[in-house]
Amino acid sequence: MQTAIRRKSPWKPWVVGACMLSAAQAQAQPHPWPFDFDPQIAADPAGIQSRLVDLGEDVPPIPSGDLVRTAVGPVALYFHADMLELLQRAFASGPGFQAYFLRTPALCAQHAAFVFPTGLLVSGASSACRQTEQQLRIALTDDRQSCLRIEFPELYIDDQPPGEVDHDDLKNLEGLIRTVGEALTHIDYPSHLLPDDFEQDTRVIIAKIRYQTLLDNARARRTAYGGARQQLQANPSCFVAASQQVLLTQIAALLAELDAVEQRLQDIYAAGVAQATADRQALLAQGRARNELPYPALTDHERELLALYIGGIYWRMRGEALLAYPDSGLLRRLIYVQYPYQVIADITGAADGAGLGRDIFVHETWGYADWMDIGHNPGNDKYSDMVDMAIRGKRTLDLAAPHLAGRGYDTAYLYAGGLQMGPCYYYGWDPLWDGSPPRRFQLGPVMADPYIWFLECPTSHGEFCTGAALGLGLARTLLHGTPGGECLPSCTGLECGADGCGGSCGACDSGEDCMQGHCEAQATDAGEVGDVGEDATGGVDRVSTSDGSPGSPDTASMDATEPDSGAGDSADADAATALHADSGESQDRESVGSGGCGCSSTGSGTASGLMSLALATTLLRRRRGDGDSTHGAIPAPEKVDGLPASRPSREAAVRSWLELPGR
Repeated sequence: MQTAIRRKSPWKPWVVGACMLSAAQAQAQPHPWPFDFDPQIAADPAGIQSRLVDLGEDVPPIPSGDLVRTAVGPVALYFHADMLELLQRAFASGPGFQAYFLRTPALCAQHAAFVFPTGLLVSGASSACRQTEQQLRIALTDDRQSCLRIEFPELYIDDQPPGEVDHDDLKNLEGLIRTVGEALTHIDYPSHLLPDDFEQDTRVIIAKIRYQTLLDNARARRTAYGGARQQLQANPSCFVAASQQVLLTQIAALLAELDAVEQRLQDIYAAGVAQATADRQALLAQGRARNELPYPALTDHERELLALYIGGIYWRMRGEALLAYPDSGLLRRLIYVQYPYQVIADITGAADGAGLGRDIFVHETWGYADWMDIGHNPGNDKYSDMVDMAIRGKRTLDLAAPHLAGRGYDTAYLYAGGLQMGPCYYYGWDPLWDGSPPRRFQLGPVMADPYIWFLECPTSHGEFCTGAALGLGLARTLLHGTPGGECLPSCTGLECGADGCGGSCGACDSGEDCMQGHCEAQATDAGEVGDVGEDATGGVDRVSTSDGSPGSPDTASMDATEPDSGAGDSADADAATALHADSGESQDRESVGSGGCGCSSTGSGTASGLMSLALATTLLRRRRGDGDSTHGAIPAPEKVDGLPASRPSREAAVRSWLELPGR
C-alpha cells in the first residue's frame, strides 16, 4: 500500500520568526505571501501560523521588485505597483466629478466640419449630372469616421449596442474593450482619479490595437476622395464653376488631413514596435525567450496594463456587476472569466497561453462567503479572513500553475498575483470602506437596466482588485518567457518588417509600404467613386481574423474543449455546467445578487472608483447621433431584446440585507 507523503514546507521556519516582524520592518517579504503582520495580534495566533504553513507550501518566492508595500495599521500589504496606484487614487479621489475629455478635432477639423455644398449643379442639369452628384455625395460621406477614429480611437465604442453581449466579442481584445466601454459611459467618475497622461496613453494603446483597421479605412477613404475629385474635374458642364472650385478645395483639405493623421498613426505604430523589440531584446539579454505575440506595437507594460484592467473589470462582472446579462451565475463565470483571461493569455503568451482561461474558470467556482467579510461577520477576525482569502487565491491556480510550469514558465509571478486576493479584500474594507473616518467608497451603486451596480461595496472592490492582480500575474508570467538560447529570427513567408530579434526581414522598394510582412504599392488618391471600404462584419469595426497580424488577436490557442462560439448561449451554458461538474466544488456564493457584499452601511455621497483601460474610453466624451452628450445623466431605461425589463427579485432582497439603496 502506498502512503501519500506531504512535502515539508520550506517556509515553516519563517512563520514564527520573519512573519512576526512588524509592518514597519517588513520592507521585503521573506516568504511567498503578500502581507506581513504579527500573528499575536490576531484572535487565533496558532491557527493563523498553521494556515500560513499551508499557504506557503509549493509556492515560489515572490520575484524581487515585483510588488510594492503599503501599511494599513499593523499590517503591511504588498501589491503590484500599478494596482496600488489605482487603489490609492481611488481613496484620494473627489470631491466632485471628473470632467469629460472634450473631443475638439485638430488633425481632422475639416472632416468634422464638412458639409456637402448646395447649389453645385447647374440649372436644368441632366439626369446623368444628377446621378454624378449623387455619387459624389456618397463618396464624400465618411460614415466610418476614417480620420476622426485615428485622432480619437475610442470612438469605435459607440458601435456597441447598449446592454448587449456577443460571446464572440469576449474572445478578442477589441471586443472586450468595446463591450464594457459602452456600459461604463453610464457612470460618473470622481475627480483627481486619473493621471495627467491618461487620455493620451489610452488613445495610443487603442490605436495600436486597431492599427490595421484604422489604416485600411483611411486608405479606402483617400481612394474615395480621389475618385470624387476625378468626377468633378471630368464633368465641368454639370457644375456651377464657383461651387465646383469650392468643393475641389475642400477635397484637397480632406486629403491633406488624411495624410497627416495617417502619418501620426504610422509614427505611433513604429514607436510601439521599436519599444516592443527593445522589450524582447532585454528579455533575451537575461537568457530567456518567448513567442511572437499578436499586436506587435504593444509594449510589455501596455500588455500588463491591459491584463490588469480587463482582469479587474471582468472578474467583477462575473460576480454580477455592470451588465445585467446573463442571469445564469455559472454562465457569467464562463463568459466573464474563461474568455477574458484566455485573451490575456493570448496577448502575452500566444500559443503557450492555450487553455489557461479554462483552467482559471474551473477553479474560480469555489466558495468565498466564509471569509470575504474580512472579520465583519461573526466568526474569524480580519487577520484570519485575509489569510484564508489568500489561500483561496492560491486555489484559483491549481490548474493554471502546473500547466505553465510544465511549459517551462516560472510561476512565481502568477502566485504573486493570485495570493493578492487576501490583501485586495483587506484593502477593500480598510481603508476604502471603513477607514478612519469611514471612506464609504462607491462607484456606480445605482444603474438602470440593462445595467446593474458596479463597485458598490467593499467586497466588490476586493473582486476588482483580485481580478486585476490575477490578470497581471498571468501576464507577467508569460511575458517573462522561458529559459532559452539566442533569439531566432522569424521571417518565414515574410519579405519585409521586423524579424522579432531586432533585425529586419527585408526592405520594400521606393513607392511600396510593408503591410503585414509583404510589400504593397502605396495607395494613391485615384480610384472609383464610392470605394469607401468595409470591415468583414459589414460596417462595424471588429477584428475578424486570427492570424496574429496587427489588430488581430491570436485566438487559435483556445482549448479544444471550449464551446463552439457558433452554438450560442445554450452551448456555452452546457459547457459551463460540464466544467463545473468536473471541478468537484460548490458554486461560488460570493456573487449572489451584488457579489455578496458583506457591508452593512450605506455609502456616502461622493462616488469614486477604480479605473481601467476600458473605463478610459468612457471619460472621452461620447457623441450620440444627435450630437448631445450624456454627461451627468443616465438615459431612461431601454428594453433590450432578450433581457428582462427589471432585475429578478433577489436583487432587492440582497440590497435590503446590505442596507444599500434600491435602484
